[in-house]
Amino acid sequence: MSKPQTVTVELDTAITRDGEKIEKVTLRKPMSGELRGLSLAEVLNLDVDSITKLVPRISNPTLSEQEVRNMDPADLTECGKEIAGFCCRSGTRANPRRVDDAMADIAVIFHWSPSAMADMSVAELMEWREQARKRSQPEE
Repeated sequence: MSKPQTVTVELDTAITRDGEKIEKVTLRKPMSGELRGLSLAEVLNLDVDSITKLVPRISNPTLSEQEVRNMDPADLTECGKEIAGFCCRSGTRANPRRVDDAMADIAVIFHWSPSAMADMSVAELMEWREQARKRSQPEE
């Protein structure tokens, strides 16, 4: 089953442009060329500058970099999480759609509290989540 190529993010705080409100933004999976000038590691770690540069390249409606810089931090984080999800492999691994889902999977297997995982990058969470998956579903 292939992963979706687009995802729509409902904004907590609408963006106002020319008197009209933008309440949701559709992000599409970036192609490698759209990552030019960016560090993939920083994108996966939800680096603000990296996400701010990438969102205008893959958003519909197309947001300006300044509009992204003025976004509610919760909306920027949600966009970043969705972008990070696009950058993970599909196929043999079932990737969670939300960071909270990955944290829940890790907590069930390793009995870690959310605060123990709070400072982990998305990439680290995905690595630990894969370890939890392997422990809960041993390969036959």
